[in-house]
Amino acid sequence: PPGGSAAPLRPPPASATVDIDTERYGDKEMKVSAINRTKANLRNLFATRPSLLASAVLIGLHDALTYDKETGTGGLNGSLRLELGRPQNAPVVDGAKAIGRLAAAGKDGVSVADFYAFAGAVAVEVTAGPRIVIQLGREDAKAPDPEAASAKWTDGGSAADLVAAMASASIGGAKEVVLWHGAVGVLGDIGASREEANAAMAGDAEEDEIDAVTYGDSAADSDVGAIGVKKRKGAVLVNSNVSTLTLGGKVKFGNEYLKALLAADKAGKKGDLSVRDREVLADPACRAMVEKYAGNNKAFANDFANAFERMSLVGSRYESVKLGG
Repeated sequence: PPGGSAAPLRPPPASATVDIDTERYGDKEMKVSAINRTKANLRNLFATRPSLLASAVLIGLHDALTYDKETGTGGLNGSLRLELGRPQNAPVVDGAKAIGRLAAAGKDGVSVADFYAFAGAVAVEVTAGPRIVIQLGREDAKAPDPEAASAKWTDGGSAADLVAAMASASIGGAKEVVLWHGAVGVLGDIGASREEANAAMAGDAEEDEIDAVTYGDSAADSDVGAIGVKKRKGAVLVNSNVSTLTLGGKVKFGNEYLKALLAADKAGKKGDLSVRDREVLADPACRAMVEKYAGNNKAFANDFANAFERMSLVGSRYESVKLGG
């Protein structure tokens, strides 16, 4: 306007960067083959390096936490492989590199982003956890994503920061912080119990090739991980013949870590707890979720499966969905 300065122009929101091509892996037969080899390769990685089980469910989360709902950028698009120097990603560096090598060596062209998404789902499945729906066809980002609120997701971060990071990325809040905390904790315990008995899950990839199960077809088989999610073309359940780890003792995926956390707190053993353990217990909203899930293993497993799926889809857009197909 005359005599005044023009208002600064704000750049338009960028497009979502999790591009999903549902035809990326070809026809059904080719897709089934790619899925099964991906699952088998991840299963065998966890068999030889069970210490990576915990980081497997964090890798997708760390990638997705860059999602910014204001700009529509970020999400689980494989950009994590270009962001491993960021301090908040230190806990997943080894796992992300190992999974990146699997992707690079694969013959099916499965993207690093899809490997990241499958890694957490397979880690849960092989430890006797719930089936998780995974959408296939992610295209890998070619540059790092802006950090957005992901920098708040640190080992020493306050509960408020953890919840804020989840909320900013449209992944959740206190509930999801506790779900991931419990999942990472129990998978860490399982991995430790497996370090000296890691040959029990050997197997050939070809022996495990099975038909892919599209979401919805097997929902009647179990209500775990199959609640309130719209059926999508190309989505599959990580399930069926994925071999299960022979676990040390009776530990398997579930709410055991959260139960132990409450027990230690009530016994006055806070000195045995990590910084994040103490933060989660000290925050009223998070503690309420810890108490809820420590008392209900089925709810914990079911809600984690659904939360993981939702996390894997933030910021997604589809390139070649064929309606009516």
